[in-house]
Amino acid sequence: MVNHRIFRNLFIFIIILSILLWKFTQLSSVDDEKKRVIILGGLIDINGKSGKVNVGSRLKDLDDTYSTTIDGSKEIGKSTDKISVSFSNGAFQFTSTTGQKELKWQYQGGSPGSPSIAEAGGNLVLDFHKLEGTNCKVQLPDGISSIVKGISGKIVISKPRSSLDIQLDNGQIAIAPEANLQYKYQVQIKHGYSDNFVSSTSSKAVEIKINLTNGYINKENF
Repeated sequence: MVNHRIFRNLFIFIIILSILLWKFTQLSSVDDEKKRVIILGGLIDINGKSGKVNVGSRLKDLDDTYSTTIDGSKEIGKSTDKISVSFSNGAFQFTSTTGQKELKWQYQGGSPGSPSIAEAGGNLVLDFHKLEGTNCKVQLPDGISSIVKGISGKIVISKPRSSLDIQLDNGQIAIAPEANLQYKYQVQIKHGYSDNFVSSTSSKAVEIKINLTNGYINKENF
């Protein structure tokens, strides 16, 4: 009787494990024509045509409206040589400013409070991890390299003028190059697709590094 129960439980376990493996591998797909990336049987659903990102539930987008708006800024000191922006989930738009040594941001979202900001060893860190569902517009000062790290969401880069290192686990990354500048691209993507980015060989080219795990990377003109 005991052996019968062991074999029965083992059989049930194997069936359940087989179903889970089928669900989270066979249903993972990349559809280039529809510009859609589905991971883990639909747990992560990134729709390129609609521009929407779902990770369990739909994440916020740049055109969403919110009840809370907070503006902030930080003057860039002489010792600052790098800016780091990090977040858990949300939509972020980055633009470049010229002639201003100041980091600016406008945060919108459902969570109260402000992002944390700190500086150490010349690295100025703007952290949005405690603010869920963030919608934020960030102005990066010209002449300073920046790193952007996020877990899930949408990152829009408009006319970058300084080197950027973009790292995102799930979602969309859109880049609109400055027409009068040359760029050197380094693009890595694990699951999904990317537009073609042609790099310049000029020593003055602005370096753009992109590392995306799940989703799509596209070139825009805006």
